[in-house]
Amino acid sequence: MFLTILYIIGITAEGVTGALAAGKRNMDLFGVMFIACATAIGGGSVRDMLFGHYPLTWVKHPEYLLIVCVAALITTRRPHFFGRLERTFLVLDALGLAVFSVIGAKIGMDYHPSGMIALIGAVVTGVFGGILRDIFSARIPLVFQKELYASIALLTGMMFVGLDFVDKHYFAIDQNLNIIICLIVGFITRLLAIRYHLGLPVFTYKPNENKKEDNANANANEANINQAEVTSETLTNQIQDSLVPKSSLSLIHRRHALRAAHQAERLIKIRMRKKL
Repeated sequence: MFLTILYIIGITAEGVTGALAAGKRNMDLFGVMFIACATAIGGGSVRDMLFGHYPLTWVKHPEYLLIVCVAALITTRRPHFFGRLERTFLVLDALGLAVFSVIGAKIGMDYHPSGMIALIGAVVTGVFGGILRDIFSARIPLVFQKELYASIALLTGMMFVGLDFVDKHYFAIDQNLNIIICLIVGFITRLLAIRYHLGLPVFTYKPNENKKEDNANANANEANINQAEVTSETLTNQIQDSLVPKSSLSLIHRRHALRAAHQAERLIKIRMRKKL
């Protein structure tokens, strides 16, 4: 009963965040309700389909779907009010993440005794709703960019599996106590990640852009050098024309004038290259 109440609080909060995301993309009411439902119950639906856990949770309990749709419609009537409660919804989202992760791990353990399946159930249930929301909103999922999120779902699932293992092989641990411990750990860890902006290392790789920039710079330099050479040759020709009138100067004077012109050409090239 306690876990069910927390689950309803979690899907309501997720429904509101989904509706606000849809509003930022100027969607109609159907789009708002669809994004809200995908955010709130999408992760659980994907988990149930992966595990063959039928009927789906919202099919077995259609009232969950109704709660999310009502929350989404109310959000469309008072968007600024819910927008001002951003911190409150961050807290509720952290609670929802912990609840979804525990439920996913529990269903995974019921489906298969392997702890790996339970961890997959925890992560899929905890984060896939947000991934669907961002994909349908045409943006990169926030779970791949910001503070620890999927890692907390994984941690919560590991806690649940570990305490379940201790219960079966060493000493008895009540399942409700196991659930409460995992909820507290997941909830507090998520709040700490938000408060101190804790996240995984980011990988950045942009080879094509750097290559394009290098090629553009090389082409620009080559064009400037060619322009400098053309300019220097033009100036040299002008100097030769002005200094070497063949009809009036002797052969010796012509040689001196050509030598001076070539020296002037080299100086012009050196100065142009220094400017580049």
